[in-house]
Amino acid sequence: NPGVVYSPITKSFYQLGAPANGVTATANALAATLVEPPGVTGVAGVTGHLANITSAAENIFVDALAPGNAYIGGSDAGVEGTWVWANGPEAGQPFWQGTAGGSAVGGSFANWGGGEPNNSGNEDFAHLRPDGRWNDITGATVYNYIVEWDSSLFLPPVDPNLVERAAVYKQQYLEIMEQIDALAKDSHFRGIRLLKEDNLRTDFNPDRTNFLLTQGIDATSGGLGFVSIDFLRLSDITAAQEKTREAREELRNFSRSLANDFNVISVRFDFTRETINVHEEGAEILVAADPNEAGAELLALQTRRQLQSEALRLSTQSSVSQILEG
Repeated sequence: NPGVVYSPITKSFYQLGAPANGVTATANALAATLVEPPGVTGVAGVTGHLANITSAAENIFVDALAPGNAYIGGSDAGVEGTWVWANGPEAGQPFWQGTAGGSAVGGSFANWGGGEPNNSGNEDFAHLRPDGRWNDITGATVYNYIVEWDSSLFLPPVDPNLVERAAVYKQQYLEIMEQIDALAKDSHFRGIRLLKEDNLRTDFNPDRTNFLLTQGIDATSGGLGFVSIDFLRLSDITAAQEKTREAREELRNFSRSLANDFNVISVRFDFTRETINVHEEGAEILVAADPNEAGAELLALQTRRQLQSEALRLSTQSSVSQILEG
């Protein structure tokens, strides 16, 4: 759609129309349609209207589109002195009451120039001047005009019940995010918070050359990619479901990783415990063997002493017998 520009502030599309008088400009704007781009629906048949300027930001944006004078959507043709937006979503909404000494209605935005509107010659059309201020005019003068397509024209009516339900879903979603954050904060193993990106190192030998590193993850709602959404659009719900599935899969993968690490540690623990048991049994045997060996040595020593004593006795008896015989 060449020449059509979008304002993210007002969420409206605008286009500068070719010079025309007030009546023709109004008719042309009401007949103006947009070309429906490929793959986009809901645009065909949507018509525009003369721009209804309801804020200072919108006035600046529209003024930048118009190089000079340009008709806008204000009119008091229905009731003299009561200025309303003639067409569009704000159709019939009053924004100014009276002439130059009048006042904005209900805090509405108005940007009349000095001494305007003055209804000089029954002026029922509003136009934007080159300085960005407004003036009333009869409509006979040929000026450019600004066409506006408000984004609400492309959207279906909003069901208040659905909006209320969406607010409930959003609150529940936020509560789930808070619960996830609380779990990630409170979960730890001996002070190590594996769900808040801490790591656990398990050493298998004294010089720490053989070890297993268990890496934690950021399991907070932010770490898992959850963000606050409104649930007002199907795309929001779809995105929330997809993010939930991704987070669930990430946690399942981490759970499997923890299980694998636990199995490795369990096998090493069982091996170490069996080794300790073997060493303890061997130590007990050695401790029992020491007294046995000492007892055997003592018995052998006693036996040797008995043999020596007996040999000495026999030797002494033999010497005595030889002396007596001699």
